Amino acid sequence: MHHRFLTTGLPLLAGAFVVVAAGAAIARTVSQPAPNPRRNAEPAAIMVPWSSSSSSRTSSSLTGTGSDRAALRAKLRAERRVTLTDERKAEMRESFHAAAADAATSNLRTQRAIGLYLSATSVAREDFFAQIADHIAESEEHPAVIFDVKGTYVYFETGSPLAESLNRVDAKYDLPKVLAALKERGIYTMARFIALKDPGLAGVARETQIHNPKTGVSVGDMWVDGSNGMTIGYNMEVLQDLVDAGIDEVNFDYIRFPTEYSLAQVGMTKEDKIAKVEAFLKAARELVNKSGGKTKIGISTYAIIGWNYDVNVEYLGQDVVRFAPLVDVISPMAYPASFAENAYYIPGVHPRSRMYYLVYRTMTGYREELGSEAWKLRPWIQGYSATAKDMREQIDAVYDSGSCGFTVWSAGNNYAPTFGAIDAWDAPKDCVPKGFPYDVSVAE
Repeated sequence: MHHRFLTTGLPLLAGAFVVVAAGAAIARTVSQPAPNPRRNAEPAAIMVPWSSSSSSRTSSSLTGTGSDRAALRAKLRAERRVTLTDERKAEMRESFHAAAADAATSNLRTQRAIGLYLSATSVAREDFFAQIADHIAESEEHPAVIFDVKGTYVYFETGSPLAESLNRVDAKYDLPKVLAALKERGIYTMARFIALKDPGLAGVARETQIHNPKTGVSVGDMWVDGSNGMTIGYNMEVLQDLVDAGIDEVNFDYIRFPTEYSLAQVGMTKEDKIAKVEAFLKAARELVNKSGGKTKIGISTYAIIGWNYDVNVEYLGQDVVRFAPLVDVISPMAYPASFAENAYYIPGVHPRSRMYYLVYRTMTGYREELGSEAWKLRPWIQGYSATAKDMREQIDAVYDSGSCGFTVWSAGNNYAPTFGAIDAWDAPKDCVPKGFPYDVSVAE
């Protein structure tokens, strides 16, 4: 189940020195060092013993043909430097504009994505997969599909030596074939990558489990320590496969600490937790950057963080403000069903419906916390236990809050209500996320 939790009145579920001697006699001649072939400079002038005759000879030589040649050489060098500088400036301008256009285009596409989640099993069902892919491609200008790539197992043939040696591969589908099918339809491709809730790894490599630093006792065999060497090694090997395959985005889910254990059981400070999650994300960012930087990194995060930040970060270690520079997309799981009934929303006091307000308030809360990084917000919305009207209310809340895209979560991959809403919906044209830092006019 995708992070479903019940909230109650509580904020969260249960150099060298040169010395010259004064008065020392100054040499009338000096020995010159050999010219440095790496420096584009004139040879140093040779000093000669001074006399009136030598001064006259030197003066006359400087006013003759030799002087003209030296002056010409100096002029040519200056002109060459100016020419090279102008050319370099032009190259730099062109490169800058190309990079700006690429950044604007790729980030707009990412933020405008409207996607549906598919389980690994659904991806393996070729007819169902094609049906969903065709429908979302026909319904949306910016269609996307997010599908499971790793959970307890890796769901595609991976080149990860650790995945193989730990028996963590259960291939359900052909990854290159799936990506090709989606890209042929113009669909933005996203991998749902379960990060730290990994009973498969925790069970076979106990050193990866979260341990209380005070007692040394493991808190269980369901979660792994994001800063552990094997945890990072295994996951980065799998991530490398996805990046090499050309996937557009990898979204890390369960990128946090568990909530099923008390603070005392875990025994870590808020900073300890944040640092361990951050270590995982830093490794992912480094890998993506070294691989060309085209794959976007996203994180799925708890909705309640947008309502009460500090106390929930203490439990979760999910400091989205600190993590924001490391990622491209922040996806609060803004499911109204995850909030306790008769709480958070008061009819007549809060605007519109419960479905609308809980999504809107989650997003605006996040936006206040994130500040200049808030343009990266692209939430999950609830596709289960929802009517077409419910879906439309949630979609309106996303756009009213300043975002331009969303992904829909339905564990059973039932999207009839979602299609009912989006098929009758006119998506805002040329939507730009609030606070978007790139020049939209150069986007392709």
